[in-house]
Amino acid sequence: MGLFKDILSSIIATALIAIYITSKKLIPMELIEKLDLEWLLNICAIFFIFAVYISIAAFRLDAKHKKEKANKGEFDHAIKQMSDPAIVSKLAGIDTLKRIALESPKEYLPILMDILTAFIKDMSPLSISASQPDLKTLPEEIQATLNVIGKHKNRYKKKSNINLSEVYLPRACMEGFDLRNINFEGSVLLDAKMKGSKLTKTNLTDADLRWADLSETDLQNAILQDTKYNDGTIFPNGFVPSEHGMIKWNEKI
Repeated sequence: MGLFKDILSSIIATALIAIYITSKKLIPMELIEKLDLEWLLNICAIFFIFAVYISIAAFRLDAKHKKEKANKGEFDHAIKQMSDPAIVSKLAGIDTLKRIALESPKEYLPILMDILTAFIKDMSPLSISASQPDLKTLPEEIQATLNVIGKHKNRYKKKSNINLSEVYLPRACMEGFDLRNINFEGSVLLDAKMKGSKLTKTNLTDADLRWADLSETDLQNAILQDTKYNDGTIFPNGFVPSEHGMIKWNEKI
């Protein structure tokens, strides 16, 4: 209702400015000067400009409130979808959360990262490795979650706070991802594809990187104390793992 009044004000103001333009031709200049109509109509012109500005601002604010309300409903629904046993529902929920967070990064991106981190830790804890020792492919919903974190983390201003320690992520595809400052301490990253990823200050302490592809990455600033590797681990040219506290581990689990 308030928006309608603002638009109506703009229409009235437009009519007034039209009268102003017309009066310049129809009303004698002597009469305009005598009645001081020019001053009055100049005020009307100012009012018109102000009314247009208010209308545009009101329209944008109204649209923003409607979008926020819609996002809140979709966000809550997406959280419920991620709790659904069906993989399709989980994937739909992840995709919805990503879209909302990218549309409103200030409001939703920090929450998104927290939710996705918790989702991975809940769905793929380290203890699950005992029941899935020969996992050939990372579950689709876990990979989709990693895709959102790795591809959009650069929009997330907090340097740390993404804790993926002690999670089971064998054969995860994270090529070209932004993994800076993420905590992977104690995580299983067997045969992970991390070629070209950003690993500055990434905490890989005690992580399992056997058969992982780390080519074209910068491991100089990564934390690699007691990190496991084997002859199948691919390192960047010139990188010497033993100089960074890594442990060669060729035995099978």
